[in-house]
Amino acid sequence: MDKKELFFAYTIAHELKSPIITIDGFLKALLEDYGKEIPEGALEYLKYIEDAVKRLKAIINDMLTLSQICDEDEAEKFSLKELIKDVILKMKPSIQQRNIKIEILDSFPILYANKKLIYLLMLNLISNAIKYIGSRNPDPCIQIGTKLINGKQIIFVKDNGIGIPKDYHEKIFDIFQRTPEARKEAEGTGIGLFIAKTIVEKHKGKIWVESNPAKGCTFFVYIPEKKERENESA
Repeated sequence: MDKKELFFAYTIAHELKSPIITIDGFLKALLEDYGKEIPEGALEYLKYIEDAVKRLKAIINDMLTLSQICDEDEAEKFSLKELIKDVILKMKPSIQQRNIKIEILDSFPILYANKKLIYLLMLNLISNAIKYIGSRNPDPCIQIGTKLINGKQIIFVKDNGIGIPKDYHEKIFDIFQRTPEARKEAEGTGIGLFIAKTIVEKHKGKIWVESNPAKGCTFFVYIPEKKERENESA
């Protein structure tokens, strides 16, 4: 997405936010004030509306997040390992609920990048791993670390979840793309990995996935060093 498209996305999302909040508010008031008087069949319909509103709110919030990425240009030095620990802390309730083992490996680099965006990148990748770890997984595990590939330090997030079919390995990063297996497994907007890709590309980097269905997947991220990014922009 270029800046014009992101601005358009922001405008649409912003305009939709107010009426969705209104619908959500009146729906909650209706259920709270008249819930006992509403027939069971009608309550079921209202539950469908409630779920649809929840999904629309999630899409709107993701679109607003996406539209703000272009405005984030400040870079600073920071510890990637400490940032990942902060993300894990934020995701702790979801991790504990699903009894997931988290392994944070050593040898993390000091990054020079936009800290807010890298936090959002890791939040999307780790929350994606949690979401699709598999509801019947007897030993759910997520590994986060770095490895040298062709002399470059690559960040990875590896899980043993439901995996991604090979024909989705590229298009999973397109907006609103979700695999059939993912749709069955959990609710989602199909925007999170597109946000991750947009952040990586803003840093002149690369993101890709390696996966086998039912055996989990590994997302790889390369964020070039400051000098390499500057040379590429020159």
